[in-house]
Amino acid sequence: MEKATQPHQFADDGSRLEDLQILVFVQSRGTRALLGTILGALRVHKVSWSDTLSDCMARIEQSPPDILIADSRSIRSSVNSEESATNAAPHHEYWPDELLPDGLKLLKWIRQDPAAAYAQTPVILLNNSDLTAERLIQAAQNAGAHDVLAKPLSMDALHGSLTQLIHRPPAFVRSDSYFGPDRRKTQRTSGDPERQQGAFRRRTDGIAETIAG
Repeated sequence: MEKATQPHQFADDGSRLEDLQILVFVQSRGTRALLGTILGALRVHKVSWSDTLSDCMARIEQSPPDILIADSRSIRSSVNSEESATNAAPHHEYWPDELLPDGLKLLKWIRQDPAAAYAQTPVILLNNSDLTAERLIQAAQNAGAHDVLAKPLSMDALHGSLTQLIHRPPAFVRSDSYFGPDRRKTQRTSGDPERQQGAFRRRTDGIAETIAG
C-alpha cells in the first residue's frame, strides 16, 4: 500500500465555526435561503455558493474549502433519479452512473484521486426524507461522505456535524475499493431522523489502510 498521507487540516487546533471556509453546492432557492439563514445564525460568514457542477469543481480545484456542503440531488436530476431508483431492484445499493445525482457525482470526483489537494475535503450531503433516501445514503457512504443530513435542515443538525468535523474529524482510510473517512469513526445515533448516515460500515473498512489517526 502507498505511504500514509496527512489528513485535511483546519487553521489550528482552536478552529471555530466562524473561521471555516465553506463552499455550498445547492441549486434549490429554498434550500439556499435556509442554509444561508442557519450559517449566519451560527456565525459562519466565509461562505461561497455554487449552483453548477462545473463551477463547483473549478472552485474546489482552485482553492479547496475547509468543508463542502452539497445537496445530494440537483433540480434537473431529481425526477429521473427518483423514478429509476424506485423501479430498481429493492436491495440494489448503487445508482446507475448515467442517473447519478450531481451531489454524488461531485463527491465521487473529489475522492477519485487520493493524491489531489482536495481529496480529503470534508463533505456533508443534504438529502430529502423520501422513499429513495436509504439508497442514496448508502451510495453517499460508499463514495466517502462524512455526513448525510436530512432536509428540511435544522440548525442543531448542521451545528453538530460542523463541530464534529472540526474537533473530532475521522481518520481517512484507503482500501482497494474505498477511499474516504473511516466509517467506524463516523457512526451516528441510531434512529436520529436529522442525521441519516447511520452506522453503515463495509467489511473492507476493517482491512483498509489508515491514512491518519
